[in-house]
Amino acid sequence: MRVFIDSKDKEHIAYVFLGHQADQTKKTPLVRIHSECITGEVFDSTRCDCKWQLQSAMDRIAAHGY
Repeated sequence: MRVFIDSKDKEHIAYVFLGHQADQTKKTPLVRIHSECITGEVFDSTRCDCKWQLQSAMDRIAAHGY
């Protein structure tokens, strides 16, 4: 996990998967821009699919090797 602070002092977090370091120069990493959703991700709200979207993206990124 890496934290970045923008010019307005807002924090941004990047989760970086380094599973296949030998292939890093040969692959373009998969990236997902995520918006916070405490109701879906923490409280399992059925009114949105934010938790599923995040988990699906993280699974794909991990399988890709980054």
